[in-house]
This record gives sequence, structure tokens and C-alpha cells, in this order.
Amino acid sequence: MTNITLTAKEEASIVAACEAAVPRPRTDLDMSRVLIVEGLPIVGPEKVSKLLKVIRKKILGVAPLAKGDDAVVMPMDGDASRGVAFVTMESETAAQEAAIALHNVPLDKKHTLATATWETLETCASVPDEFTPPNAADFLATVSAADDAADKVADKEDGESVPGLRSWLSHPEGVDQYAITVGDRTEVHWNSLQAGTVGDLAFGRDAWTDSYISWSPLGSYLVTAHRQGIALWGGDTFERMARIAHAGVTLVSFSPQERFVVTYSPDAAARDSKADPSGCIVWDVRTGKKMRGFFVEEDPDEVRWPYFKWSHDDRFFARLGTDVIDIYDSTTMMKINKKSVSVPGVKAFEWCPAENRLAYVTPETSNQPARVAIVELLARDNGKVSVNDVAQKNLFLVHRVTLHWQSAGDFLAVNLYRHTKSKKRTFNSFEVFRLRDKGTPVEQFELKDEVIDCAWEPAGKLFAVCHGNGPRYDVSMYKMERLSRKAGVESITMVKRLERLACNTLIWAPRGRFIVLAGLRNLNGHLDFFDSNTMEMYGSEEHFMCTSVEWDPTGRYVVTVVSHWRQQLETGYCMFNVLGEKVQAVLKDQFYQFAWRPRPASLLSKEAERKIRNSLPAYIKKMEVEDKKKQQAHVVEARAKRLAAKAELQRALDAAYEQYRAEHAKRVAIYGFDPDAVNDEGAQVEVFEEEEVIEETEEYLE
Repeated sequence: MTNITLTAKEEASIVAACEAAVPRPRTDLDMSRVLIVEGLPIVGPEKVSKLLKVIRKKILGVAPLAKGDDAVVMPMDGDASRGVAFVTMESETAAQEAAIALHNVPLDKKHTLATATWETLETCASVPDEFTPPNAADFLATVSAADDAADKVADKEDGESVPGLRSWLSHPEGVDQYAITVGDRTEVHWNSLQAGTVGDLAFGRDAWTDSYISWSPLGSYLVTAHRQGIALWGGDTFERMARIAHAGVTLVSFSPQERFVVTYSPDAAARDSKADPSGCIVWDVRTGKKMRGFFVEEDPDEVRWPYFKWSHDDRFFARLGTDVIDIYDSTTMMKINKKSVSVPGVKAFEWCPAENRLAYVTPETSNQPARVAIVELLARDNGKVSVNDVAQKNLFLVHRVTLHWQSAGDFLAVNLYRHTKSKKRTFNSFEVFRLRDKGTPVEQFELKDEVIDCAWEPAGKLFAVCHGNGPRYDVSMYKMERLSRKAGVESITMVKRLERLACNTLIWAPRGRFIVLAGLRNLNGHLDFFDSNTMEMYGSEEHFMCTSVEWDPTGRYVVTVVSHWRQQLETGYCMFNVLGEKVQAVLKDQFYQFAWRPRPASLLSKEAERKIRNSLPAYIKKMEVEDKKKQQAHVVEARAKRLAAKAELQRALDAAYEQYRAEHAKRVAIYGFDPDAVNDEGAQVEVFEEEEVIEETEEYLE
């Protein structure tokens, strides 16, 4: 071997060239930005670049990648890939969003992605193999801290924390909130427990919305609509939680658990394309990200809303198509089993409020009868969803059908608008499916006149029907009676009929028992209050020309509204307590909306609620004492306000008198004498008498 001697300059040049050719390992990698993608196909070196392009395109569709060609790294095992990729995202937030959006998303027919952040895997790896139960004190402290963290939302831009989205539920008096829109101003008030007084203002803002407001189903967010899109507001001071851009939006609806919000823009739908639909969009509420756009087949101005109907747990959402029902899985935003559910001639469907069951209707044709069917959706471990038949029934001589689920999913009432064979006479009948009984038996009852409205008692067994041929109507109450305890067979029995009422709308209280029989529109706002326990009417009121009726979430108060959108005169609202007594009457020009803030479901078990009901007498005594104290405090406060106003008036009078005395010299200079020296004794009073003929009558005496 020949020895080569290098100068110091030549040696430094070679070292620099080597360092440039082989870069040093990165030591500043932020692992919180790393996303791990599994479930990839195993490919050889010749297909690696193509697969990397597919991965990049998939990820860029949901979140931004870090810059550089090494943002996506796919390790190899010899001449084959390992089916996994390590992706560096632009930020920690981008990594989290991509992990949520891409998990369980199909890459192709044979491969489904599984995604997680690096920090998630580290957390899972740090869990010990053996479980050690914590002591009670540590457990309670952990739960309390978790509750506090869950009750907070993301930090504001200035670093201050925003109060929890459900903090209004912790009001010491347990009162509810409601929102009103009057002219250009929107306000949120606490409901007042003092009759005749409007509740305290919680928050208000001018020009808060361009059109209307609405609450999310659990009351977490207040929605305001704007030309550019919608905004979600929450917390004690109603901070903006999300801004969703959808130009020209006119309609908004939430999924039942508030995970998703659906917006519709007729302007976007009119110029929509199937390649990139934007007429109807589903958004993630937590991130404000667009999950998917949907092409709207109908005329933009004739869309039935809600366009999508959701299952109770937000897992599925569906829309009606031509001879199909399109059912989508919210975890993938794709059709279940990658295809529509074929139902030839389907005209309507409704989700069960408590389970992943769906009822649909097909009309009667010359070749086949009408049919009502109930199916159940079950998610499998392989990602597919099975659609299983629960019950079905063929129906004859039917020209229209409506579906009415009971809130607990125990019963489904099917209202049939029927005609005789000669088609000269029409009548109504009801088929009631009993979902909790073996074989799903069906009960039936018939009404000879037209059905105006019908409604199930929430979580109860009463079914109210308003029927008749006008101008006044009857209200019949039907109950699912148990005929045999051994057999467990139930049958429908009419337990009450109220005749000739000014009623065309039935509104049950959220907890059942009480129902308002309202006469809206042409019946001039007549209200009857009915107790289904005693089967007696216990009150009647009237709110002339009221356009809507709404119970508060607890069933303690009911409000009637005259909206400026339908009536221009005497707009405002009236509030009644559950006893049917009017406690508030507010008239305001340009009164548009009144909306109670919904409450989430109770966290108490049925056993805990039963214990509380059994202890009500003790609670009632305590509440009566507290109510008396509050009333006394209210009287003292009102008296103090009157005294303060009187004192303020006296101070104003004293100040005016002092100013009057200070200007005495000016008055003397102006008049040339002292006007204050002239008193009543020196005044001369002149009385003038004037006669005026009001009426003149001539009478002749015989």
C-alpha cells in the first residue's frame, strides 16, 4: 500500500466533502408531530415511490404535512416494506386531526388504515402489565381533576381559559336559560322564579346573527347564522368556539350527541358538482373541520330538512334516495358496506330515538301492498355493518303513511291514511308495533275522522291523538294496557276522550304526565292544560295568534310565542307554569325568536332518581323554607330600590333648588324686580264664565 501524505488544507477539504455527502442525524425532531400509519400494503422497492405518493395525497386531504421529502418514511424489511409508515406532520394539532380523520379509513378494497400519534402509542406502552387499584382518595381526586379538565375548552388566543360548555347547569337555583331575538339584538336570559319578572340577563349582543339562532341538542352551543357561514358560541361569556365557513348557509342541524353539524347552502347547491359537492356539508363540531360534502339531487329551494337523519348515538346518518336509503357510517363518512340499501319505492323513514333501528315505508301499488318495515344495524369487527330485519307488515288501501316512535323505542305507531275500496270515503287507522315483546306483535285501532296531530308521552305508554273534521276537534288518549301479567301481553285501550276542543297541536311536557292542547293558527292561540295522571283538564288560557308553543327542558314552564316572522302585531311571548298560571307576558316590537336552552340527559341512575322521588317530602319542606326566604329578600330588595329611587329624586330636587337660588341675581336683573317676592297673596285671580250650547232639543207638549 502506498502511503499518501495530505496537507492540513487537503484533509479539511475531504472532511467537509464527506459531511456534505452524508448529513448528520437530526436531533431536533418533535415526536409530538409524528403520525404512525399501519395497515399499508406490503410492496417491493419498485412500488415504494408510488405508495408514498398515495399516502401523501391521503394525508394532505385532512391535514398539512411537514416540509421536505422525508416527511413520510416507510421502513423496509429487505426487499419488502413492513406495512407501516412514519409521517411527520406540520404541527401537533395536525397530527391529532389526521389520526382521528384517517383511522379505519379504507385505502383500497383490501387494506384499511389504522392511525395513531406517537404520543398515543407511548401512553399505551407506559401502562403497566398488572393493574393496581388506586385508593379511594386518589381516585376521587383524579376524577375531580378529569371533570374540571373536561369542563374546559381550548385556551383563547391570549392564553386565558374559557369556562366550561356546561357551566350553566351548576346554577345554585337550578334555573334554565333561554335565548330571544328582538330586532337586531339577541339576548340570553336566566329564567326568573319570581312571577311577573323577567330573568336576569346572562349575555347579549347587537347584530349577533344575520338571520336566526338555534341551540345544539344538548345545549352546549348557541348557533348564529351569517352570510359567510355559522358560528358556535359557548361558555359563561359565550366565547366563539368554532367558525364554520359555508357561504349562503340557510339551514343547520346537529347530530344528537353534538359530534357533527350539517349545513346547507342553496346558493352552493345550485352550482354544485358531483366531483366536489358543497351544497350540503357535514362538519366535525370539535375541530370545525369539513368531514364531507354531499351532492343534493333535489331542487335547491325544495330540500326537505333535516336533509340527513341521525341515529341516536351519532354512529349512522341517512338520507332518502330514489328506491334507496343512503346510510353512512360517521366514522368513515362512507356508505355502509360501500353501497346504498335498496328499498324500491321507499317514501319515508325514521330512526329509533334509543337504538340503531330504522323504520321505513313503501307505498301501495297496483301489484303490491304498502309495507312498513323495521331493520336493525349492527356494526361488525371487520368494519362491515349488517342490516337485519326486525319486523314488517303489509298494509292495504293506504294512500299515505306517517311514522311516530316513542322516545324510549318501546313502540312505533304507524298512522295510516286509508280509503275504502270504492275510494269514496277516507279514514285513519293506527298500527302500533310493540318492540319489547317477543315476535314484535302489532296492535291496531281505527278512527272514522281525520287525524290532525298525534304524539307519544315521553318514555311513557300514553298516545294522544287529535282528530275530527273541524272547526273543533276531539282529543283521545290511548294507553298500552297489560292484559295478562303471566303472558306479558299488552293491548291499546282508549282511556279518555275530550270532545270539541279548540285544539290542533299536542305538546307533551319533556317528563310526561302534563300535555298542552294548543289551538294555533286559525284557532287563535287557545291553550288547555291536561294532567294524564288524573285524566282531568286543570286550566285554560289564551295567547291570541300565538305561532308556537315550547316546554322548558324540565317541564316546569311552557312558553307561547307570537313571532314577527308570521305576525306583525302584538309580537312577544307569554310564560305559564306547569299549573297553567301565567307568570310572564312580554310584548316587544319585532320579536322574532324564543328558544329554551336544552339540557343533557341526567347522569343519575334510575335507582338514584327513584330514591330522590321517595325523599321529595323532605326536599319540599326545605325548598319551601328557601323560597320563603327568597321572597322576603325579594320584597326587601324591591323596597330598598324604591327608597333609593326616592332618595335619588330628592337629591335631584335639592340640586335643582340650589341652582335656582344661585341664579336669583340673574332673575332680578332680567325682570327688574324680585320675582321670588311675589307670592300667592299678591296675585289677582280673575274668573271668566263662558257658556256653550252642547245640544238643543225641541219638545212639544200636548
